[in-house]
Amino acid sequence: MRIVRTLALWLALSALARGQGDSAQESPAAPAMTAVEGSDLYKLERLFDFDEAKLGNYTTTPMHWNPIRGPGLPSFDVGELDFRVGHTAPPSFHLKLWRLNVIYEYAHVDLTVVPESDYLIKGHIRARDIENARAFLVVYFVNRFGEWIPGSDRVSNLVASTGRDAEPWQAVQVSAPNDYPDAFGLRIQVRVMQSQYWEPVDPTIPDPIVVRDAAADVWLDDLRVYRLPHARLGISSPSRIVNQGDHAALLVQVRNATSSPLQSEVSIEDRFGAVLRRQDLEAPSMLTTEGVAPAAAEQYRLVTMEETGVRPIEVPIPDLDPGAYVARLRVLSDGDVLLERSVAFAVIPRLPFEAASTVDMGIDFGRWRAANLGELADQIGALGVGAVKFGVPMDGTRRDGAEAEDLRRLSELVRVLAARRIESSITMLSPAGETPRALRDVLSQESNWPDMFRPIFALFGNLISTWQLGAESEMRSQASWDDTAVRSVRDVLTRFVTAPRILAPTYAEAPAGTTPSLWAPRDIASINLPWQFQDLATRDPAPWVRLESPAPDAGSAEDALIDQLRRITLTKALGAERIYVDAPLQWSNDSGLSAWEPATSFVPLRTFFAAMSGKRAVGVMTPQPDTLAILFKGAEGSVIVFWTWRPAPVRDSTGLYLGPDVQMIDAWGRPAPVDIRGGRTYLEFRPEPRILFAVQPETALLQSTFSVTPNTVQLHEPEPRPVLRFQNPYDTPLSGEMTLTPPANWRVEPSEASFTLAPGEVFERTLHFILPPKQIAQELSLGVDLRIHEPASDELTFATPVRIALREIRVETRADFTEQNDLIVYQTLHNLSEAPVNFSAYCAAPGRPREEREFRAVGPGEVSQTSYVFLGARDLRGALLQMGIREIRGKRSLDELVRAPE
Repeated sequence: MRIVRTLALWLALSALARGQGDSAQESPAAPAMTAVEGSDLYKLERLFDFDEAKLGNYTTTPMHWNPIRGPGLPSFDVGELDFRVGHTAPPSFHLKLWRLNVIYEYAHVDLTVVPESDYLIKGHIRARDIENARAFLVVYFVNRFGEWIPGSDRVSNLVASTGRDAEPWQAVQVSAPNDYPDAFGLRIQVRVMQSQYWEPVDPTIPDPIVVRDAAADVWLDDLRVYRLPHARLGISSPSRIVNQGDHAALLVQVRNATSSPLQSEVSIEDRFGAVLRRQDLEAPSMLTTEGVAPAAAEQYRLVTMEETGVRPIEVPIPDLDPGAYVARLRVLSDGDVLLERSVAFAVIPRLPFEAASTVDMGIDFGRWRAANLGELADQIGALGVGAVKFGVPMDGTRRDGAEAEDLRRLSELVRVLAARRIESSITMLSPAGETPRALRDVLSQESNWPDMFRPIFALFGNLISTWQLGAESEMRSQASWDDTAVRSVRDVLTRFVTAPRILAPTYAEAPAGTTPSLWAPRDIASINLPWQFQDLATRDPAPWVRLESPAPDAGSAEDALIDQLRRITLTKALGAERIYVDAPLQWSNDSGLSAWEPATSFVPLRTFFAAMSGKRAVGVMTPQPDTLAILFKGAEGSVIVFWTWRPAPVRDSTGLYLGPDVQMIDAWGRPAPVDIRGGRTYLEFRPEPRILFAVQPETALLQSTFSVTPNTVQLHEPEPRPVLRFQNPYDTPLSGEMTLTPPANWRVEPSEASFTLAPGEVFERTLHFILPPKQIAQELSLGVDLRIHEPASDELTFATPVRIALREIRVETRADFTEQNDLIVYQTLHNLSEAPVNFSAYCAAPGRPREEREFRAVGPGEVSQTSYVFLGARDLRGALLQMGIREIRGKRSLDELVRAPE
């Protein structure tokens, strides 16, 4: 067997293991397809119980199980029969792991396949001292010449040790649908692989330590090969995308080679697993005695599909809301499940606004995997993106036939996308190898790298003009691309590409002559992105940004999706030239065929791509604390994306002037009601972003440009005084009068002003606030009334926030109850000034003596914390606590009210 194909299978396993998430770590039990054992409808083709003495095998090696040699694999035999250990009874197949990997393959001619049949392989694995590696099965089909059929590989669940004193036997299972006309035989491999092959080392870790299992044992026993009905589940829309309101149907095909009918069940589930529709079907027998000689009348003949004229059964898909769904097909016999097929599909709405597919929004597929080109092109087109990235390992010297065919199909896809005005680019990935490496390491360690790269450059030279130097995830904080490496790649590339554009993943400045591609790892929360990318708009050249999808590990999948939509919106608003996100498509063979299917995030990402493509952020509003509304403007119109950072909805009590025709949709493209009263739009800010469209941008911009800076008012010192500003967003002069309404018991001077502003001109006025004594620290609103005369008569009333606080001292409080009902109040002081500070502090609780503390010699930039303890404080639940600080030998002071937990 060729080493190249072995490496390709390793890479396929790596992608599958990453998709399994936690299952790869916890070695899950096999899916529920165990009823075959109790049914005689389908044949048990082969049983490996490894009791082979009765077959004449008196050696210590199982018959016809051969070791695979190659990089990372031992050159000596490590597999033998163990006559002391077995699942139901000894012997079993024992594999010994010594730091390397182990692969044994059964490739005998007795595992021939029957056309129009699928296969199920089940077995049991026992693992001892397997902590980092994993044991599993791999099954694939070969043609009559024993050659691997590309794409036919299937991988079982991964097995690790449980840590128990007596390691249990764990079930493993592989479903092998046979849809390959030239399939002749089945091959089975048992593998024990070190972790870097199924879970690659994080390339962002400097000098990563590759952990391996030094010595471990794996036993395989009771391996069964079943022949099952040939079943397929499809959808009338080949791209697995259904336009809302269009007729669509599930396509069910079951090849029943038994003498009696089989039952089947088709269901549709939403993304939460709720069953929306279920329908029972019957799969008639395709066996007949017609045409069989009388002497063999007890025999059956298998009728071909052409003879019966059987077509897939159509199960209509009901009208569904926009979203992600899964259809399932179960084939049953007397209530027992023989097999299951599933297909994911998406229902997309007709969006109520024009979408411009521009290159500023794109998706990244990572390492390229070949698929049906027409279906994949339709899926990309339905997303509405204008740019796509594909990762290609840069080793054109070691391509076998299948890998070369995959690259040829990629070149065809690039041509199809170009005809649809979608720009493709290639990420140059490190070639596959035993030890994961970054691309820069390949350039520095491989002297023949130009020979490895040239075949790839030649294949895509007339198709791709943008090439990226490795994935963004390869970046390390202490290593960045240097000009010498970039020039050497450019010199080779320019022989095949005219004026290539080179992207350099980087945290800071990119090398000369390249476009920087910045990376936002998943652990950077969306609320922190404005600090991460605060200089995006001022960089030259303007950078591209790669947003890694948040992992649902730390929360729900819904929370991860919400965070991703916020990240896209904020990065777009911050001025990135182009944004790439993980392609919302998943590779699956659960339907019986290998294909890309829409993931849960497909519909929301499509909605946001359509809303923001070709637009730029022109205004930001925060009508309520912890809320955000960003105005995007483009040639096709204006939209506002808005949400709250709080976990619960926040109601806007002031309202925004957005025009009389404003409408709203949620992330799934579903219409949502809009509350418009008195010319103002009152919004409910939810954690999930929503979109307003048909917005009057000038009115919204006029309100969004109002600001009071600084908006912090100090009791001890009015300077620097706040300045009120706003700008004329119209293309014509803006004139009128303004009246300011301060918070209760406040005064503001001046309270009235007239203005006449040219297009783009800014109005500025310094404000003087007169506050009552003993003012509690809080955020309040300064009311603004505008009476506009031109360009058209209008009256606007809104508010801009002002707050009582200290500008260079930040105070935070937190209160918690112990299990003994003692109340502990934490008070934290953060010194933002350039000199040490000293403050006295207090906390007063109803009915309790006032507690006092001190913050002594808190240096510049330092944080100090103190605490107050109230014993037996059940009566203080929900009570208001008065707290404050006073500067020792100074004027600064701050009082605030803090509510104790309920």
